[in-house]
Amino acid sequence: MVSTYKVNGQTTVARGISNIIRTRVNQGVDTVLLTVPGAFDGNELFAFNSTVTILKDNAAWFEGKVTSTPRDAGPDAETVAYEISGPWHDLERLTFQQLWKLWDTDAGAFASDYKTRVILGHALNGDRLNAAQVITNVVTYAASCGVNIALGTITAPFEFPWDEALDITCAEAIRKVLRWVPDAVTWFDYTQSPPTLNVKRRSALTAVSVPCTANDPNTQIGIRPRRDLQVPAVVLRYEQHHHVDEGDGAGLDYETLTIDKYPENATGAEIGAVVSTIQLAGSKIAMQRQAIETEALPEDLTDTTWWKTKVPWLNDAQIVNLAITQVNRAGVDGQYEYDNELTKGTIHSWMVAENGESNGVGYDAIDILVSYELKRTDGGNERIELVEHQPIVYRFVATSLETGTYSRVTDSESAEPIPSGAAAALYNAVNTLHYDGTITLVHAEPPGTLYPGRVLNITGSGQAAWASMRTIIQRVTEDLASGRTTVNIGPPRHLGPDDLVELLRANRSRHPSVYHNARETGESYDPSSTVESDGFAPRADAQAGEPERTDLRIYDSDGAHEKAIRLKAGDISDNSQSHTIQAREIQVCEDGVVKKMQILASETYT
Repeated sequence: MVSTYKVNGQTTVARGISNIIRTRVNQGVDTVLLTVPGAFDGNELFAFNSTVTILKDNAAWFEGKVTSTPRDAGPDAETVAYEISGPWHDLERLTFQQLWKLWDTDAGAFASDYKTRVILGHALNGDRLNAAQVITNVVTYAASCGVNIALGTITAPFEFPWDEALDITCAEAIRKVLRWVPDAVTWFDYTQSPPTLNVKRRSALTAVSVPCTANDPNTQIGIRPRRDLQVPAVVLRYEQHHHVDEGDGAGLDYETLTIDKYPENATGAEIGAVVSTIQLAGSKIAMQRQAIETEALPEDLTDTTWWKTKVPWLNDAQIVNLAITQVNRAGVDGQYEYDNELTKGTIHSWMVAENGESNGVGYDAIDILVSYELKRTDGGNERIELVEHQPIVYRFVATSLETGTYSRVTDSESAEPIPSGAAAALYNAVNTLHYDGTITLVHAEPPGTLYPGRVLNITGSGQAAWASMRTIIQRVTEDLASGRTTVNIGPPRHLGPDDLVELLRANRSRHPSVYHNARETGESYDPSSTVESDGFAPRADAQAGEPERTDLRIYDSDGAHEKAIRLKAGDISDNSQSHTIQAREIQVCEDGVVKKMQILASETYT
């Protein structure tokens, strides 16, 4: 029994349609060609870009848009045809866009917005996406833009290197990631509305068997095994260039090489092996470095040798018998007594000690009282002045850090993650023997059981392997008028017959991502970005207060005898009251004459 087909609700007979030819393609545009005999310059049945739905026995059979209306006229006939294209046609015409973190000037903050620069395999948060996740994102985006498409079953959990591209279509994005999955097949389920896109690998596809009958006029088979595509090994060599900017023009550049191979004992020197070098984005690091010098504080803060280095005038040769009579240390914030003094460089808040502890740093001060004898010579006379309890305060920067060069990362961009298991997946995809060829079947009506999304077996032949070969169906054309179904089988198009290197042709046009950090954060890597410049610089400030002078001695000598004048407040014996001895005038009687004289004396007292 021949099925009834309806186009936009009317039968083909009612619309005058003489033939329907449906073509379904893996990773390509499915089409239906409607042929309508009649005046080639007549009115159109279906407007350009309008949606056409075709039912088979009242069940959905195809849905798409009118994309072409060829017209033909000749001496024998005139026809108007309508080409109806499935959703892949719109995927070919829609530029894929991804969300990026971008600076919103009006809001003064980062926000997400779309750009036509895309990084396939990269999530906005920096995670890696496999092929299935990328295709899901592409289809979701396309549907949000009005493409008549829905998600079906997407099973291609294959990791591949990030691929940065500019201004590519949604269809191209899907093809790019599926180049890394050479046994994956795409097809649309037109029994659903909108049509659903499905992606599965060869091993997960349902098999359909075609019998091979000798001299059958309704079956024609042409087939060849593609042993030339099988390889002894797959070796992927991931190269990454890394850069460390140490500031002040200094830097370090180095390369790393990571090898993914299958089988494990592969060397890459096997004849016929697929060996590919894949450039991945490396890491970029900008460093800030700061050198400092510190000096340990003495355990004994009454150490006069150390104090002479901090208070230079204490080294004066006239100062003798120096002694420290009292010490008081303020401490940082009144409590922390760090062991070192900063003498050179600047300590920033980011600097940490070797043990990982944060630095201790701050302004500190040590107060002391000193006593000493001050020798002076005046007109040949030596004078010794006793100085007691002279205050000195030494202010400095105390720290727990020691002399060394400290560094931190001021800006960085992480290296692109290395895909996991790519070599094994590629090896298994191509080493399951492929067959290519063409099979033509003639029935009263095409059965519709053969289409991309299924694999083909041939039974009843002398080749037992054909009964389980599971060769991929790449293209199917169904001509309803003739009942002819033409099936093209074989490996994916990017597995060329003459060049094994075509297996990884995707790597030739692939661009490693240089903007993935910018997409995640909105901030581009900039080794010259402003770094912290404030901090604690060295401080060495010693100030002396007024001393207490308690003893003044003046010496002279005639060579035989020492002559000395000594003034010492402690010699004042009376402790009942205060006394000030100073120059005073008194009267004396000399030879019966009253005269005056100046003496050092106190006021009179009782």
